[in-house]
Amino acid sequence: MAEPDIYEETPKYDSNVTYPLTLADGEYFILCDARAGARDSRWFGPVQAGEIQGRVIAVLRRNGI
Repeated sequence: MAEPDIYEETPKYDSNVTYPLTLADGEYFILCDARAGARDSRWFGPVQAGEIQGRVIAVLRRNGI
């Protein structure tokens, strides 16, 4: 899906991840906010739900989202 509010490039990496990527149940594709050069799912692939740590402490929304 296109993201009209992202102003940086989101490059593919030379890694073992092949596209198009299909996620299984319980898998997530994680992208960092600083997309250029970040080590995220483009680097290491899908993340299992049990590997995600943390909790949401706030939800911020802009008008029109």
